[in-house]
Amino acid sequence: MPTQSRINSWIVVSLCFATLAIVMSARQSVSIMTDEWVRTLGWSKTFIGSGQSVALIMMAVFSPIAGNLADRFGARAMLTAGLLVVAAGLLVFAAFPTAGVYIAAYGLVGGIGFAAANMHLISTALAKIFDENRGLATGFANSGATAGQFITVPLLTLGLTYFSWRWSIMATGIVCIIMAMGMISGGHALGGALGAFLGGYLFDLFARYSQMWSFAFGAAVLAGLMVFLLKDGRMEASPAPAPG
Repeated sequence: MPTQSRINSWIVVSLCFATLAIVMSARQSVSIMTDEWVRTLGWSKTFIGSGQSVALIMMAVFSPIAGNLADRFGARAMLTAGLLVVAAGLLVFAAFPTAGVYIAAYGLVGGIGFAAANMHLISTALAKIFDENRGLATGFANSGATAGQFITVPLLTLGLTYFSWRWSIMATGIVCIIMAMGMISGGHALGGALGAFLGGYLFDLFARYSQMWSFAFGAAVLAGLMVFLLKDGRMEASPAPAPG
């Protein structure tokens, strides 16, 4: 039977898989939304592609910096920061869909977040956890960048089909925030404040409650699952009392 620490280590691997799946889906969202943006925003495909190019340049520039910061502050801190930065870029762009905001929010800000929440930091984090099966754990976690998108990209497409592209982008940003909160302590107060803000914003954006309740239900299920998975890990991290 596997030990408790062994189980918790593979939970970390699963969370890393999910992190890459959602972050890479955020990167691929531009390709999915291109035709819709051409139709509704009047942008050219060349301009839309330039936003992706800016994001790739930012990733190339910031990846070594993110690695250095991970050496100083830990890979977990950088992954959390990366998720929050990606979320910020997506939510700002969804709220203010102009050409300048697209380049700044997705290209510049999002590019930094994509560099921080990327495979090299996940590999670093898992190398410190696993002494055995390190290659298997790293390979499984990093497969979230490709295999995980078989789940997330179709969901993004469904959001575009049945709601709107802004709804899909916002949903991706919210999931990034939920996952980041699962990596840090004290997420209850932050989650409460975020939920109050997003509830009002969603109602203002869509003028009805159905989307708001869909977000709330999905966020509650995902948050509950993450708390359940991480609970044993937090308990194990507490120091054991000294024998009397």
